[in-house]
Amino acid sequence: MKSNSSGSMMIWIISGALLIYTAARTVSLVQSTLPEGSQIFAFAALFALDFGLIAWLHFATHGARGSQRLIAVLMVVVDLAGISAAVIADTMRSVDPVASADTIRIAAMFMIPIIVVLNIAATVATSLLSPDQKIRDAKRALADELELSMAAHMSENADAIAAKASPEAAQHQIDNVVSKFLSTARGSTGDKASRGNGTQPMQQMSALSDVDAPIVEDVDNPTLDDLAAMSTRDRNKILRDAGMLKKAARRKAG
Repeated sequence: MKSNSSGSMMIWIISGALLIYTAARTVSLVQSTLPEGSQIFAFAALFALDFGLIAWLHFATHGARGSQRLIAVLMVVVDLAGISAAVIADTMRSVDPVASADTIRIAAMFMIPIIVVLNIAATVATSLLSPDQKIRDAKRALADELELSMAAHMSENADAIAAKASPEAAQHQIDNVVSKFLSTARGSTGDKASRGNGTQPMQQMSALSDVDAPIVEDVDNPTLDDLAAMSTRDRNKILRDAGMLKKAARRKAG
C-alpha cells in the first residue's frame, strides 16, 4: 500500500514538472499572436489547456456524476490534444518559423481558440446536467404545472368563487363604513355637548370610566360598606368621580 502511494507521488511530481514545460510553451505560442501590451492575456490560455487538463481530470475522478463524467473525460482528451498542438507549434516556431508557418497558424489561430470555447461550453453543460440541477428543474416544472392548473380552475369557476366570496367581502366593507360613521358621529356629539354645558364632559367621562364599576346608591357620599365591597380599582374610580362632581357643584354654586 505504501509502495503504491510512493509510486503515485512520483508520477504526479513528473507530471507537474512536465506541465511547467508545456505551460511555458503554450504562453510563448499565444503571446506571439497577441499585439504589444496585451501579451499578459496569454496566461489565460493556461486555464483552457494545462490547468484545464488538471481540473477536468480531477472532476472526472472525484466529482462528476452521470453524463458529467463523460463530458469531463472528453475534455481531458481535448485539453491534452491542445497542449500537444501548442508545444509542437511553439517548438517549430523556434526552429524554423518560415517552413512551419502553416502549422503554427493552424495551432495558434484555430485549435487553441476552439479549445478555449469548448472548455467554457463544457463548464456550462456540466452545470446544466448536474443531478441536483435536474431535481431543481423538476421541482420548478411541478410548481409551474400546479400554478397553471390553479389558474385554469379559477378561470373556469370565476362566477362560483365570486358568488361565494362576495357576501363576506361586502359585509366586511359595510362593517368598516359603519364603524367609521359611528366614530365620526360620536366625536361630533361629544364636541356639541362640551360647548353646551361645562359639567357634562366630566359626567360623560365618569359614565364611560365606570362602565364596569359597581352600582353605588349615593355616589357623592359612598358608605364604608360600599367602599369595602369594591376592588381597589373601582374604589379609586368612585372616589375620583365623587371629587370631580363636588368640584363641579362648587363652581356652579359660585
